[in-house]
Amino acid sequence: MIAVSAAIEVVTGVVLLAIPATVIEALIGPPSGDTTSVVARVLGGALLSLGVVGIAARGMPGRGLTIAYIVYDMATVGVLASAGISGTASGRLLWPVVAVHLLLAFALVIAWLRASW
Repeated sequence: MIAVSAAIEVVTGVVLLAIPATVIEALIGPPSGDTTSVVARVLGGALLSLGVVGIAARGMPGRGLTIAYIVYDMATVGVLASAGISGTASGRLLWPVVAVHLLLAFALVIAWLRASW
């Protein structure tokens, strides 16, 4: 499951680097002051997850990465869903992206729990 999450994030990262405005508009909607806040929060979740994997990898080599992906996926779900509900974001890809991250987080939690038993 981590491989699927990683592949999605690599593709998203490459596309964001190549055509950021197009991706942001498809996800969040037309640019506004609120758009910056939503994007910054998603990136904050990504940085938080990198920090988590750096700390967790010391004591749990295999599980640290899984935990980091769970943190990132749940942070992304929270930020984007909140932005969609409040009206801050309205892009055509908003809810599909929220659903994908929620499904990935759920699958990763199940995989993590199974590995713990």
